[in-house]
Amino acid sequence: MSAQVNHSYHTERKGVTALAVMIAEMGHIWRETNTGDIGIDGQIEFVSVDGQARGPIIAVQIKSGKSYIIQDDLNNIVYYPNAQHSAYWENYPLPVILIIYNPEDNTLYWEDARQALRAKDKKNKILIPQTNKIEKENRNDIFKNCYNSDFKYTENVKEIVYEMSLKRTNNAGFLITWAEMFCYGLTDICQELYYGMDLFMTIAETRLKAGCGIGLCSIEYDFMFDFIKYLVSQNLVHIDFSNVNRVWETNHMLPTFVAPLTRRGKQLVIAFHEIEKDLIEKNIIKQREGLHVAQEGFYSMDTISFIQRVPLIKDFIDTLRKDKINP
Repeated sequence: MSAQVNHSYHTERKGVTALAVMIAEMGHIWRETNTGDIGIDGQIEFVSVDGQARGPIIAVQIKSGKSYIIQDDLNNIVYYPNAQHSAYWENYPLPVILIIYNPEDNTLYWEDARQALRAKDKKNKILIPQTNKIEKENRNDIFKNCYNSDFKYTENVKEIVYEMSLKRTNNAGFLITWAEMFCYGLTDICQELYYGMDLFMTIAETRLKAGCGIGLCSIEYDFMFDFIKYLVSQNLVHIDFSNVNRVWETNHMLPTFVAPLTRRGKQLVIAFHEIEKDLIEKNIIKQREGLHVAQEGFYSMDTISFIQRVPLIKDFIDTLRKDKINP
């Protein structure tokens, strides 16, 4: 008796092949999982239009077949992951892109499953807008939660110093540059970068002109979030970009975080020092004893936010300790 090949096998392979072809046309790199697949069919590595591979990678799960094209009232494709896949994707270290392949029209639909499952209002379902199609023209969309390609990669680190210095708001009530956001945010002996609205407000207040007051519009908020995109695009900090992007897109708020500098980020600190030294030697700026442009600053939690809870937290912990020590 001959072996029987299940029809679903061919359908699944069509989906994988269609994706592999599309990724090749986009110019990215597709790596299929050959062994041990428990919810990830492969990975896609980002390659810039000029052929540079700088590390951004996403994981992929492909579901092939017309049976997966289940729509809700808003024409979203609805996918219900099982409990195992739901937990696995939510905790995966890379963004997990769920792809639904329709063999009837050779269309690939996608959504960031990890991002969807991490949302506050998740209902163990993933909604895929039918506008989310993997197409050559949208080559960067699937990487939106791990990499930002809005800014051209700058090879020379010293040039980044000038780029960050030139990038400034035009609002007299909120004058601030990316260079200031970087230099004032340095902490932990310049090994990490603090990012927070409190810091940026303080910087803007120190630069206020007489008669002006702090004024913020959507343009200024976009400017501050674009700084995060720039840091990621230049590989200056180690950061979970998907998390800060979710805060921005879902809650419409600027995130607060402390991120370790990458090796390149530390080189940028040195570049600030070298340019500063050169300007001092040329008598363009004055040397200030013990002070540098790029220097460590300290940050701390605002005691007002928790001081009133001290008695409550103490009673809570003392009660738990007592119950365990004297059951």
